[in-house]
Formats: sequence, structure tokens, C-alpha cells
Amino acid sequence: MKKLAEIIHTMTCKKKHAGSWTEIRNTKVCFWYLEEQLENCWEEPDHKEGLKTAEVLTRSSFKDPRRNIEEEDIKKISKHMFSLLEAIGKIDYVKNLFPKETRFIIEDLVSKILEPRSP
Repeated sequence: MKKLAEIIHTMTCKKKHAGSWTEIRNTKVCFWYLEEQLENCWEEPDHKEGLKTAEVLTRSSFKDPRRNIEEEDIKKISKHMFSLLEAIGKIDYVKNLFPKETRFIIEDLVSKILEPRSP
């Protein structure tokens, strides 16, 4: 679960990351990388929040949320998340290239992404 939390944070955190412990904790500043330096980092606020997010994401991915989550399950979720983030990145890239035509381009991209792929 911790590995998934790290992946989620690395790929989705858009907050300013604190450069020192003297900065004030608030909702606009992330202390993840400073917390990483501590032996008990998973007991720190931003890491706890990351674990909570990973658990919610993982549990919501299964029909029975009480079921034990295995390492293989986390790998599958991570793989799908990477695919989704890759698609989002492509959409953002195209949006920046063609701001006026964005709506049509995004609709076309989304339809291609959602098309079932042959193995």
C-alpha cells in the first residue's frame, strides 16, 4: 500500500513542496519529501493522507471492499493508473497545442482511449 501511495503522490501532487521545516503547514504546501527523510515518515500528516488515498482507491476498485488486498492487486491498480495518467498527459499536451480546437480533439482522443483494444 505504501508503494501505491508513493506512486499516487509522485504523479498527482500539484502542491508546492516545502523546502524546509520552517515553512508553515497548510493545504497549499506539501511536506512529503521532507517527511521522507524521517524514520517514521508514515506517521506524518502528508504520508498518512497518501496512505488513506491509496486505501480508498484500492478498496473502491473491488466489488467486496472487505476483501484482503494482495500485492498483485496493487500492481494491477498501479498499471491502470499509469495508463490513465499517460492519457491525461496526452490530452493536456494537445490542449496546449490547440486551445481553440480542444473540445473536439479531446472528444476524439477520449473515444480512442475508451475503444476496446485487441490483445
